[in-house]
Amino acid sequence: MTEKNLYDEAAKKMVYDISKVIFPVIREVFGVEYPTDSRIEPLATEYIIRDSGTGQMRQIFNDITFRIQKDIYHIECQLDEDGDMEIRMLEYDFHVALDYTQERKEGEQIRYIRFPKSAVLYLQNGKNTPEKLKCVICFPDGEMKEYTVPAVKVQSYSLEEIEERQLEMFIPFLPLRFRKRLRTKTKKPTEEEVRNFFSEILLILNRAVLSEYFTENEIEDIIVLLNKVSRRVFQGHKELREVADKMTKSVIKFPREIVAEQKEEIRRLKEEKELEIKRRDEEISEKNEELVKRDEEIFRLRAELAEMKQA
Repeated sequence: MTEKNLYDEAAKKMVYDISKVIFPVIREVFGVEYPTDSRIEPLATEYIIRDSGTGQMRQIFNDITFRIQKDIYHIECQLDEDGDMEIRMLEYDFHVALDYTQERKEGEQIRYIRFPKSAVLYLQNGKNTPEKLKCVICFPDGEMKEYTVPAVKVQSYSLEEIEERQLEMFIPFLPLRFRKRLRTKTKKPTEEEVRNFFSEILLILNRAVLSEYFTENEIEDIIVLLNKVSRRVFQGHKELREVADKMTKSVIKFPREIVAEQKEEIRRLKEEKELEIKRRDEEISEKNEELVKRDEEIFRLRAELAEMKQA
């Protein structure tokens, strides 16, 4: 599997199999709210078109297209800015619109072609990564219409923001923030830095389960994807890859296990407290017995002293 395919498949896995991850992203990008139990309907992502230059038929593929209620969404995952993304998005959106949202209202001779709500997820940020993708469509009558697509810079979100805004969909792609530093000689991430980074991520996922927003199985799936991406990112960096691999592989059932460990720790502390109380009670009991014996001895000596005075 190529690097791009890995990231595309990870995104599709989350949208279609852990569908609640997409709703906070839609809220973040488009300001639209849906119930988290809303149905996600996957739509076609492959189109056969005729190349305008050669006249030959060719295939184009977009990444993720789906319907929620009556709304159509199109999401592309992009690793780097390639310079032509706005044209590709326009082409994709046009074919999505032709297939799913064109309509002719009753009594009118006008056909309406409604473009989907689209966005590009840039999985790593660069100096040329845009805030929005734009192009201007110039019609023969002189009218011009600006076509814009929001660009989401995944790595610009801190871990705190991701947790606060429930953007767990971004988590499997977070190891990519180390990618550029791995190519340098002086600013390479340390094992401790990578270990702490993954620890924070796992704590976020753990809290998501404890809050009952995600199930344990859903979090396990996210961690599996996090493991796959981290293995690709740290490829060729054995020590760092082993750190990431160990943390993500050893905690595939992290939420369930951490809750069990917490319960076990509480039980252990309770037993220790009970044993400590019992030991102290025994010490007090022994001291009380000693005091009783001393009192008895003092009483006996006083009695003997009294008898001696009488004699």
